[in-house]
Amino acid sequence: MTFKLKTDSSNRFNKFIQDILENGKIFYMLHPEGGVFLCTSNEFFDENQMPAPVIAVWSLTYLAYAKRYANELEIKEIHFEEFYQQMLPVMTQDGLILGVNWDQNGFGSEIIASDMYEKISRSIV
Repeated sequence: MTFKLKTDSSNRFNKFIQDILENGKIFYMLHPEGGVFLCTSNEFFDENQMPAPVIAVWSLTYLAYAKRYANELEIKEIHFEEFYQQMLPVMTQDGLILGVNWDQNGFGSEIIASDMYEKISRSIV
């Protein structure tokens, strides 16, 4: 079962990169009191061994997962250029992690923001 979950997560991650480069849309959730909604990591831990904060992001193909996961949270769209040129550098500076195309239960790939920036940069070339 674990292998299937990892394969599904890997496929959703690869689809995320393909989707955002093709249609230029990324989706994330807003906290009811303002700002980006942070989740907790299933893979990364902070210096106190507590789950690290994660910003969950989805591509257009998996937007339905976002809507089921978010329940009543607001889902915000950001265009690729703003995500790549502004949001990712700030997230990299803050050492944040992205949860990519998580399913409705919060399962999926997680990647450090700097690694996501590099992955996208390699895919653009």
